[in-house]
Amino acid sequence: MRILLSMILLANSVSPLVAFAETIAPYGSPVNFRSAPLTFKDFKLSYLGEREMAGPGQLVFHYDDFKIESGSGTQRLSWSPGTGVIAPVSFSVGKEQFLLELHRTLHGNKKLADDELVITKLRRIPGRLGVGLELRDLLPDDLIEFPSFTLQFGGSSHSTLYEKDTFNFRITAGTEQTSLEVPAENLAVFDISGQRYSAETLGKKLTVRLQK
Repeated sequence: MRILLSMILLANSVSPLVAFAETIAPYGSPVNFRSAPLTFKDFKLSYLGEREMAGPGQLVFHYDDFKIESGSGTQRLSWSPGTGVIAPVSFSVGKEQFLLELHRTLHGNKKLADDELVITKLRRIPGRLGVGLELRDLLPDDLIEFPSFTLQFGGSSHSTLYEKDTFNFRITAGTEQTSLEVPAENLAVFDISGQRYSAETLGKKLTVRLQK
């Protein structure tokens, strides 16, 4: 009888902790954002609602607004399809970068329900000039960090111009940005922060070099 009573008391003392355990929302998977605030590993996201703003002529732009709370502060984020181009919104929390997607995912081209979103945490990969990285190991939106700039991998696509696959990158240095398309087994040259570099895709590796 004493053992049974102890078990009942123990069960009653543990159940409130289980009931109030906070669920961590996953990165990279669709989650419902309208029913309740979402807690991710790095921040808390709350849906603030929808709004519309008049644009040029008869255009009306639709926005979904979100609040992001973290140890580094609070920020407001707005997603809009604009004139019909479905694209993710990027944001930063501390030193980490993320993408917020609604309606359709950029990778896999998967349609999302009206109450779903996907948050992607971007991978950071250290880059060294003159040292190759295996192209097969790169994932779309990976951030390759060099001392003076960052390459964001945009994936690969088939180019009718080059009649071969090409690798796409967005290059960022502070507020300066540029895009780069590098054909497979070839190289392309780009300028950033007053310096000229080459990006090679020879031997199935990406190698960035400073041009002198």
